[in-house]
Amino acid sequence: MLNKVTSSTCHICLEELSYKPKNIQKKCCPTKAFICNECWDSLNNNECIVQCPLCKWKFEGQDIETPMNNCSCQCSEEDIKETKLCIIKLLKCIGYELVGIVSFVLFIFNVHSIDTTFREEFNYLISSPLFWIISFFLGIFIIHMIYILYIIIEYIITEILKYLNI
Repeated sequence: MLNKVTSSTCHICLEELSYKPKNIQKKCCPTKAFICNECWDSLNNNECIVQCPLCKWKFEGQDIETPMNNCSCQCSEEDIKETKLCIIKLLKCIGYELVGIVSFVLFIFNVHSIDTTFREEFNYLISSPLFWIISFFLGIFIIHMIYILYIIIEYIITEILKYLNI
């Protein structure tokens, strides 16, 4: 009975395989869910996987209490923090650039000469690398000026409220 050839789909690689049940390395799983020997070996040799993905049976020779974040296949907390900081800095730079471009567009729209159109003026500017550099720093300047204005207004309101409470 153990010498018969059976056909089943591996639950990991999803390939339909023919096999002899006595040759299968996986001995866990009360439901007898099939995992081929090749997938079973790769699961056993992966330091990040410490138990059967189907029945949660602990692999022999591996400590299931080992924290998974020490695994070499995962990012460390420091790497994740660095990535988040880089994304935040990138978004800030994009924001500065957008504020600068919008400011330039509004300025050009209001002061372009009668002899040229707004489109001609703008096309001339966007072809210059200096425009992009200036618009970035203009965006930084405008955002910081708005922040300073916010602090000043907050201070004035606080002082008025203190005066009214006395």
